[in-house]
Amino acid sequence: MKGQYQPVAQTLQQIYNQPQMIAYIMYSDHPPDGKEKHPWGHTKGVVAYDESNGFWMIHSLPKFPRKDRYKWAENASLYGHGILCVSFKPLGKHREALSFAVKVVSSTSDQGARRIGSEMAGRLVKE
Repeated sequence: MKGQYQPVAQTLQQIYNQPQMIAYIMYSDHPPDGKEKHPWGHTKGVVAYDESNGFWMIHSLPKFPRKDRYKWAENASLYGHGILCVSFKPLGKHREALSFAVKVVSSTSDQGARRIGSEMAGRLVKE
């Protein structure tokens, strides 16, 4: 999982290659900066999309992912229990589900915050 060519890295590379073109939100109660947030329980993932499609990656990896580049967290092999990634076409149908899952935002693009909504954007934790 540490390599740049495995599926998790390639999925996230869509964000890293064109951050200004992709709307995204990364959320985690254990963000990469180490400032743990536990007010809503354990929730971690990434939502990213453009005008036509997107993905939602739900995972249990502490301190993952970084907002600027792919780096497998050193403790992921010990504490990471799973990763699930689903793709979707329109965001609208998934907005309500996201509002329940996304509790502590660790990183976002400006367009990600605007498109997903002010409720989730208000949870932004500055890195």
